[in-house]
Amino acid sequence: MCSCRFSDSLIVVTGSEGYLGRAVVRLLRAHHPRTLVTVDRRPAAGIDGVRHLQCDLSRASDGQYLAEALSGVAGEPLTLVHLAALFVKDFAARRQYTYGDYYRENVLATQALADMMERLGREWRMVFTSTAFLYHQGRGSGQADPLEAYGRSKLEAERFIEELPVPWTILRPARVLGLSRLASSGLAQAAPEVLHHELVRQLDAGEIPFDIVSTLMRDALRQKRLRIEGADTTRSYLHLEDLAAAVLRCLAMDEARGEKYDLSASEPTDLAAVGREVVAALSRWGIPCELETQELPGRDVVVPETAGMSGWRPACDPSIAVIRRATEEYAAAIAAGLR
Repeated sequence: MCSCRFSDSLIVVTGSEGYLGRAVVRLLRAHHPRTLVTVDRRPAAGIDGVRHLQCDLSRASDGQYLAEALSGVAGEPLTLVHLAALFVKDFAARRQYTYGDYYRENVLATQALADMMERLGREWRMVFTSTAFLYHQGRGSGQADPLEAYGRSKLEAERFIEELPVPWTILRPARVLGLSRLASSGLAQAAPEVLHHELVRQLDAGEIPFDIVSTLMRDALRQKRLRIEGADTTRSYLHLEDLAAAVLRCLAMDEARGEKYDLSASEPTDLAAVGREVVAALSRWGIPCELETQELPGRDVVVPETAGMSGWRPACDPSIAVIRRATEEYAAAIAAGLR
């Protein structure tokens, strides 16, 4: 078994230019004293002291390039933080992807990556981010029962990882919201009509993450009325910064090896409450909006509460606080001209 510890391990982060990847890399750069290597199909944003390898994990030729590059990086042993995955936050855009697309990116690429790591002949361990999309209904029963292609592909990847002859840890985060960095908001200086224009433009352009908060903000701004069907649907949420902190925490925990952790803020909330937060925020910025809700029972998707990860609890808690913070962060980022 691998005896490596966070403090003396080379850390390799896949999916480093993604939504979660950037937040994790920033935290690692601040707290990890040794070599950090990032991997993504996109070029790096550029962080001092970080070596970036641009490659596509789903292509065999790029996998060989990655193996050769890592073999030349000093440092023993190696910890792989595998964040790279195909996930489409925009619900409407998901329809263009098949299960085969998710299987290729989330299962076959994970298997190829593990094979490449074995060929390196170095001690290694894996931290893998799965998803709460494994759960469908059941009020947090803890039973994996994914309906969507993304969740099914992640469950298949989990089953493969569980059979690896190396230490592994699997994280199953709830729906993730928020920004990991934020400039001064500029809200006080923004006239309502200016903010309205910027909100619509940047939301339409996808310049902040697609999720339930940004989608409802866009709908409310377009129509001056927010209609939510299935308003009683109950879900769990987690702030991006808390998920990034959980990744770092499990790297430092010997007892995390061979464990799966469900990660969420406490007290799930329904979509009606999310809508009320969006409408209240728009009202504070001088943009009026009416809220209309319709209940469609039987659509609860609740993640089991976090248990077992010593030394970590979400700082943004409960779920409604995650919604409230994300709403403010997105509007502040838009008003400040940030992506």
